[in-house]
Amino acid sequence: MITSEKEAKEPVPDKPAEKLFAMTPEKKAVFVKIAAFSVFLLALAWPILREYIVECWSISDYSHCLLVPFVSIYLAIRRAPQDDKVSNGASWPGITVLIACLLIYLFSVITAFAFLARMSFFTVVAATVWAVLGSRRARNYAFPLLFLVFAVPPPTSLYDQMTIPMKLFATKISCWMLDMGGMAVVREGNIIHLRSGSLEVADACSGMRSLMTLLTLGAIIGYLSPLPLFRGLLTFVCAIPLAILLNIGRILAATLIAASFGHQAIEGTPHEISGYIALGVGLLGLVGVASLLELSLERKGRVAAAEAPS
Repeated sequence: MITSEKEAKEPVPDKPAEKLFAMTPEKKAVFVKIAAFSVFLLALAWPILREYIVECWSISDYSHCLLVPFVSIYLAIRRAPQDDKVSNGASWPGITVLIACLLIYLFSVITAFAFLARMSFFTVVAATVWAVLGSRRARNYAFPLLFLVFAVPPPTSLYDQMTIPMKLFATKISCWMLDMGGMAVVREGNIIHLRSGSLEVADACSGMRSLMTLLTLGAIIGYLSPLPLFRGLLTFVCAIPLAILLNIGRILAATLIAASFGHQAIEGTPHEISGYIALGVGLLGLVGVASLLELSLERKGRVAAAEAPS
């Protein structure tokens, strides 16, 4: 059947997901091996993963960890079309690392070392990709695999050691700013004494939740933005001061509201809403940092092009 030029359609470029599932027999065999091993490992580690899911679901500070594996899978699908540009082949160094990671994982399961078990589980997944796909192809998925680190909550001891100084620092700076603004406050550790009562900066207000969440978002934004490596890392690092500033601002706002309308105005639902607002402002701040870095890079390119001899 002959078709006219109007009826002829231009070829539609392949999308990442379409190109991923339109695999050659060789690629299909590789991914079947990975899927089979992942199912086996998931069944083996189910008791640990069940406790992990319950902990992340019940503790709000770790709730974002449950989304990280799904984001990592999405990022891996985005990288899948690049597979055609590199050679295939198993990696003996990757197999060696995989065996070592499996031994560490089994040791952590036997000794009930929760943090090491969770971390080594995701390490085994990364080592499997390296062993099966080979070094060059595994390098294509380096960031999605490294991003799995954010799926593991930090050890409780480390979390507590960071929480105490962070909430004391935020309380101290907030009281100093309130005092500079002419408000009569007295600080006693992490407790702010007002004329109408006292306000305690609890562990939940230390800023650790914002810090971990913004670091995760900063890694994604820095990776997806069209920025070179250094500027992408700078976007990621900016999440740290941004989280601290947002927490100080949240404490300031809570103190002013409590002094004006009473402590009941900052308890319960208003307190939770303020946390989501701070997170939204932090996300906008990270996007703004990445945009400013991108604009400065474009401006630098235009200046260099204008100064170049014609």
